[in-house]
Amino acid sequence: MIVTFLMDDVYEKVAKKFAARKGFKYLRIKHEEEVSEIEEDFVFVLSPEKITEKLLDKCYKASCERNVFFGFITGLNDEIINRKLDNFEIESTLNFEKAMLILRKENKSIEHELNAYVLTRRDCTVDNIASFISEKLLLSVVMDGNRRHLHLNDGKICGINSAVDINEIYKYFPECENCEYKRIEAEKFNIECMFMNSCSSTLISTSEKGRYINVGMNILKNAKALISAYRPKEGYISEALLYYFLVNKGYKMGEILYILNMNSYHHGSDYFPFVLFGFPNTKILADNEKPNFDTKVTVEHKGINIDISELDYFIEVNIDLSKEPDKFEKILNRKYRVFAENVICDDIYYSIIPYKARKFLKVFVYSWKKINKELRIKIDLEDESKNDLVIISNKYKSMQKLEMLGFRHQKIIGKIRNYSMYAITIIESMDESFRNLKNSDFLKKLEKLKQMEKDLYTSLKDMLLSQNPRFFVEEYRNNVVTRCADSRFHEEHQCPFCGNPLSMKESYNGLLDIKRLSAFCSNCHNVFDVPFYGEKIKYPLIEIKNYRGDSIEFFIHVKNLNPYITNNCICFNVWCENRSEFENLILTKEFEIFELNPNSNKSIEVSVCLKDTTKKVNQTYCLYVYWFENFDIFVSTYTFKLKNI
Repeated sequence: MIVTFLMDDVYEKVAKKFAARKGFKYLRIKHEEEVSEIEEDFVFVLSPEKITEKLLDKCYKASCERNVFFGFITGLNDEIINRKLDNFEIESTLNFEKAMLILRKENKSIEHELNAYVLTRRDCTVDNIASFISEKLLLSVVMDGNRRHLHLNDGKICGINSAVDINEIYKYFPECENCEYKRIEAEKFNIECMFMNSCSSTLISTSEKGRYINVGMNILKNAKALISAYRPKEGYISEALLYYFLVNKGYKMGEILYILNMNSYHHGSDYFPFVLFGFPNTKILADNEKPNFDTKVTVEHKGINIDISELDYFIEVNIDLSKEPDKFEKILNRKYRVFAENVICDDIYYSIIPYKARKFLKVFVYSWKKINKELRIKIDLEDESKNDLVIISNKYKSMQKLEMLGFRHQKIIGKIRNYSMYAITIIESMDESFRNLKNSDFLKKLEKLKQMEKDLYTSLKDMLLSQNPRFFVEEYRNNVVTRCADSRFHEEHQCPFCGNPLSMKESYNGLLDIKRLSAFCSNCHNVFDVPFYGEKIKYPLIEIKNYRGDSIEFFIHVKNLNPYITNNCICFNVWCENRSEFENLILTKEFEIFELNPNSNKSIEVSVCLKDTTKKVNQTYCLYVYWFENFDIFVSTYTFKLKNI
């Protein structure tokens, strides 16, 4: 470990003396940029005012690029800093029965099997917390507040520095003089180590009179190690649980900081929010045995599979990706998603922690209690378009366009509205999936949405079959611009039945992201009418299987060209010049709803034949095939003649 200090800081001599006494190297820093070049674990000894966001940014850069770990030794006066240096020890012993997790952001009680106190919102009272502060303990908190205080149900944890004249504090913070809340003084906490996950920044360089009132700095008077946030952030109870296990399993404080920061970044934060006040090589000796359960890791082309036989609260899975640099880069850049391939009904959290210097991955899986079942976890490195939320969003956007295509029945509009209202409830589950493998509720909601989609498809079918068939390029009315399609479409596409050139029209509305192509063959009178957004033109392919004069049999072929499973519906209708002529026909199938896997095909057989009648028939008909793919509608037709004379 390197003892580091800033050249112009008052603690330069103190830092040098400590390094010499302990046999550590020391490094004088002239400019913050030099920090990013450090190649060993390091600790800064300096005044709290010197800890700036710019300095932290350089420390994080060194930590990420070379996987070195760091911390800060600082305090509100000389006595605190000297005491921390005099009491330096690499190993510290803590009774984990004194561990406490204060989760005021969690409204419900948590069923757990931990050897620790777990307090949720209803338990976060001044009296409850005050009963523990005199004991030497590990504390992991997720609380709302600010640098001056943390909120309790009936009071506050107050960050006033008693070493400053109280009247001087009231001068700058007059609201404190008339404070009516019950209070616990932060400086009276007797804490071995603490994780303070809140908006209460411990940096005093970013606030006026930071030495006068700051929760973190006053907790640090007694704490051996404090990891706290220095920027506003959303705190999650999974982070508090992860900290508890990492300390319990003997991780060094510097690596715990790295893991918590990387975990926050990979769960959606755009920066590293935490900072360590303490030595990076300090660790707590407790239950350092890591459970040895059967774990199988399989690295495949599309991702990484992790099979865990059972979970004894916490497990660490190490994955070497030095021979898979492309996969490691995707994970490093958060181009992945994690999910359980079996149904999970318990809260089981995960953390994906890449170590860039070694192209090495640590995966932590942890829970409030033992899980006596097999876990199948997938780290999916495929296209983001496979994300469930993206797929649902695209379906809803396609549904919204249906009204402009003429599907204006109130029953259909109502079902689309209900779908959107229920789909919104999935957002919470999707956000939680960035941390939690629990998927039972989410899967139930997906099944509910699938049923709503089937109901909507049935209503769309009923409307299509209740009227004469039509093409949708004409249904936009004045909501689109319709014109002759680009010449390249005419050059590249011919009628699939006779090879004749096609007449093609294009309708578009850039504001509503609508674009359709309609093609007509003047020779055989067959057409297709499809949405088009720059990809390959596709439509349901009609193949003639058998024609016998009074009947015709078709195969209809569709293919899923998307990288995800699609929900589909195919409807059939028949056009004739006189609608009454339809009474002479038998259509063997009206519709079918089905799912298609990526690159999968579906073929459906349908027949049209004349009824057994004495009436003479010699009539031209046209089969319309409507293919809904995730509620985008594709149409193609085939014109034919049936006769019984």
